[in-house]
Amino acid sequence: MYRSVTPIKIWIYAIVVSSFLVLVFSAYALHIFKHPNRVSNAYRKSLKETLQHLYNQDSSRTTVLFFGSSPSFFAIPNSKQLENDIELKTGLKLNLLKVNILWLNMDRLLNSEFLEYIKIYPPKILFIETNRLFVDDDWGRDSLTLLSMYESIKKGRFPNEYNEALEELLANSKFYLGVKQPIDINCNPTVHRSFFSDKFDTVAFRALKENRQLVRNFGQNQEFNEAIRHLNSKNVKVCFLELPKFSAYENTCLSPLERYKKKLLHAKYDSIFKVPTFVFNETLNDSDFFDGGHLNYKGAKKYNNWLVSLLDSIL
Repeated sequence: MYRSVTPIKIWIYAIVVSSFLVLVFSAYALHIFKHPNRVSNAYRKSLKETLQHLYNQDSSRTTVLFFGSSPSFFAIPNSKQLENDIELKTGLKLNLLKVNILWLNMDRLLNSEFLEYIKIYPPKILFIETNRLFVDDDWGRDSLTLLSMYESIKKGRFPNEYNEALEELLANSKFYLGVKQPIDINCNPTVHRSFFSDKFDTVAFRALKENRQLVRNFGQNQEFNEAIRHLNSKNVKVCFLELPKFSAYENTCLSPLERYKKKLLHAKYDSIFKVPTFVFNETLNDSDFFDGGHLNYKGAKKYNNWLVSLLDSIL
């Protein structure tokens, strides 16, 4: 005869198993998110091989590298098309590459070992997007941003229709959640529905505005500064790019004092390392952005036309 199991024992078993699963999940989550700015070895290897390949390209063509985060990811939707446009207009033959580390900040830059690789395999011209590289902010410290946004949707803080857009973002792009590292190499952002939208995403803009930013000082960027000094010694032309931002976004995320500090920081790099900062100086409309910090297809077209002229003047 089998002995019957009392309901209280079943409850005890269930509690023990549930507690064990919670502990396992908590340990895993802690392992993933303890170091939000880390970059996996696989992506470091991919990054190194990409820069090495660019370095070993035909020496008769000038190597140009655009390095940045999501603003340049969308602003330069097709690096090969940009390369062709430059050759068509100026006759200049380039090997042009763009590399984007999404949610880029100084900690993630250092952890990616990009600075070490670029010193070994330098391009002729290096453009570095500095929109968030020179600031410390909430998103840079929190790798759970997308998860937090998703939880906010479920709690009703954002409209339900944003759920679909977020799911598409996670599924179709290299934006990441957890240990998936967001390094895009010549990736085309056309998978994003918002990129081809004429409608300004007020929901995403509201989320962007909540991300307060503080500008770093020159002394905090010692490893970065040393890398710039080394590249200068190798006659690499280093340039900073400040990608266009919706004015209300800039004014909200950076106080007048922080904007002034950032301007002084750029001036210091120009003074010490002869690194100029190029800022898009043409008028953009609200309809050229799909949210506060990213250009849509119309804005990107204007920006790429400007880049062609900029590279023509530099080269």
